[in-house]
This record gives sequence, C-alpha cells and structure tokens, in this order.
Amino acid sequence: MNHSLEDSVLSSRDSLNKILNTVDQWSMTMSKSGYLLSMFVICFSSAHAATINVNTTLSGMRSDNLCSIAEAITAANQDHPVDGCASGNGEDTLLLEAENYVLSDVDNINDGPNGLPVIQSSIIIQGIGEHTIRTFISRDAKVVVDPSIPFTDPNPAMRIFRVENDGKLELRNLGVVGGFLGLKRGFPEIEDGSLDFQGAGILSTGLLSLHHVEIGGNIAAGNGGGIYFIGQLEISNSTFRFNQAFESGGAVAGAGTLIMRQSVAHNNSAGNSRGFGPSDVNVSASGGA
Repeated sequence: MNHSLEDSVLSSRDSLNKILNTVDQWSMTMSKSGYLLSMFVICFSSAHAATINVNTTLSGMRSDNLCSIAEAITAANQDHPVDGCASGNGEDTLLLEAENYVLSDVDNINDGPNGLPVIQSSIIIQGIGEHTIRTFISRDAKVVVDPSIPFTDPNPAMRIFRVENDGKLELRNLGVVGGFLGLKRGFPEIEDGSLDFQGAGILSTGLLSLHHVEIGGNIAAGNGGGIYFIGQLEISNSTFRFNQAFESGGAVAGAGTLIMRQSVAHNNSAGNSRGFGPSDVNVSASGGA
C-alpha cells in the first residue's frame, strides 16, 4: 500500500472513530437526560402531596407554633404553612395524633355554622387505630362517650364538616359525633333549597368518602342527621348510630349516588324516614348496609 492510500485509510479510520465517540457521548447524554427526566417526574409526582401532623387538640386558629385541625385544613386548602402546620401540596393527608378533638367555637357560616374550615381541596384525614376507632371529632365531649345520650347544651350549634363543590374529603379511622343544627327553643321553618340545617355531622356538595368511620349522635333540624350530600358519597366499614333528622334520613339523606359496603346503621331516627332518605338517592349497598 502506498503512503497516500495508507494516509487516506488512517484518516478515514480516525474520522469514523470520532463519529463513533460522538455517537457514544450523545447516547450517554440522552441516557442521563432520560434518567434525570425520570427522576424529575418521580420527584414531581411524590412532591405533589403532603402529610400534615395535627399535634394539638386545641381547636380554632391559633398562634402557638402548634398545628390544630383548623390550621391543618387551612394549610391544605391554601398550600401554604399555617402556624405550626406544614404547607399543603396537592392531595394532603392530615394525621391526627390524639383521641378527642372537641370544637369549641364556630369557624365559619357557610350554609349554616361549621366547626371547621370548609374543605376546598383534596384532603385525607386519618385518625389513630386500625381495628377500633379511637379518634373522635365532636361538638360535645359527652357524646363521644355515648352518642345515645341527649344533648344538654346545644350552644354553640354547628355541624362538624362542610365540603364545598370543588372539595374532596376522605375520612379514615375516625369518629364524627355530636354535630347539632337547630335552635335551643324549637326548630325554625326551613326554606326550600336551603342547606343551613342539613347534615349536622357532614354537609357535602363535593366528593366524600368514609372508610372505617363512625357517624354518631348528630342532630339536624332538616335532612340527614349524620350526613347530607349532593353528588357522590362512598362508605365502607362504617357505622351510623343515634343520629336524628327532623325531616328525612336520620343517618344519611341527599341527592346523588350512595355507594355503601360492609357498613351498618342502627338507632337512627327521622320525621319521614328512619335511616336513609329521601327517595332520590341511588343506593348501591352490600354487606350489611
């Protein structure tokens, strides 16, 4: 082989090696980019949720560097830290670390008086205990002991939870007891379409799910002593007892779809029906409902 041809071959070989090295580097860069992109997606997905620890049983909005239920709900709604509560971020889980949370004051007037801030985002509230419900949110501490006892002090009158149209609330391992909507000296006439006296335990016009929950000792002057809902309500492994409504649905009333699994209702009472009503609720039940 003459020198000219040999030089040409070597030059071509060098060019080919440079091209291959460039391809290898490009492939490695793309691989790293894909890895980084995957990590970004994973981190973004995992970051799009927050856990907020409720570390005080005191109610209301406070300035004590602790985190109450009201402050935790506000932090979740606003995706911003509130007092001692971490910031919410997407679908937030509120962990309740104690057994009894008694609401002493009305937080807001949204379709009637509510003891807690209105649920406006996607929130999970989880109590302690997997097999026995040990965490209760109530208006009256006496009702926690026995939901069948008559209330002795209806002031302040309030429901426990209000879920707005865009809100989504899931309750786990929790008791919601002792909500009261009415007046001490008799109940007022309720205007058609008013939600002010509906759902003493929970009023929901958003999405509501209950898993291993007790709804007990709630009294409403309107419909749905325990719960009044518009839309969809899903219930599993839960109990409704000693709830009262002066119109219909001592346990549950509303308009929409009720999906109920492995749940029971007993000793509920109402003016027009005992447990569930009215007839415009589409009930899908199984396992002891």
